[in-house]
Amino acid sequence: MEIICSCFGISKDDIQDAIASGLSTVDEVAEETGASHGCGRCSQEFDEITKRLLSESA
Repeated sequence: MEIICSCFGISKDDIQDAIASGLSTVDEVAEETGASHGCGRCSQEFDEITKRLLSESA
């Protein structure tokens, strides 16, 4: 399991699950998972991964 956000223990799988549940923007996924709302170190990686996963799910 690849952890993206260490503050909240959010993994790539958690991001994929959020998208599969119907979320369709980076902001929605961030709000739902909490990723990138802690220290901010994961923000860039979270944004890149989430955008890629969203485009793959479209």
